[in-house]
Amino acid sequence: MGLAPHTDSSLITLLHQSSNATGLQISGDGGNLWIPVNPIPGALTVNVGDLMHIATNGRFKTALHRAVVNRTRHRVSMAYFYGTPQEVKISPPMKLVDVDHPLLYQPVTWKEYLDAKGKYFNRALEFIKCEALFIADRCRQL
Repeated sequence: MGLAPHTDSSLITLLHQSSNATGLQISGDGGNLWIPVNPIPGALTVNVGDLMHIATNGRFKTALHRAVVNRTRHRVSMAYFYGTPQEVKISPPMKLVDVDHPLLYQPVTWKEYLDAKGKYFNRALEFIKCEALFIADRCRQL
């Protein structure tokens, strides 16, 4: 079973892949080039999620990835999605926001972000961007 291209909504995702088959791929250029993430025995793969992207004001980029079916070998993956309590607002520390690095996203709870992700899927980050006209004033007030 594969997964369509997506980003994880969490802060980080810890992924253990079986070492006998590849299937995880990460995008090198927004979905036109796919690079296999080969499993390393005993290692975990760490994906930066959307909430980490928000919390670092875009300095750590969320990872667009997909899982493709390996038709010759069985593949097993175990993922742990680490996030915050649902009602905690996520925003970058003020030392990451300045004239050269303006606030990119409005503060959002994981629950609010999951609601946006459910509605807008991979465009959820665009929906909460401060440059969007309907929330630009709210971001300037923060």
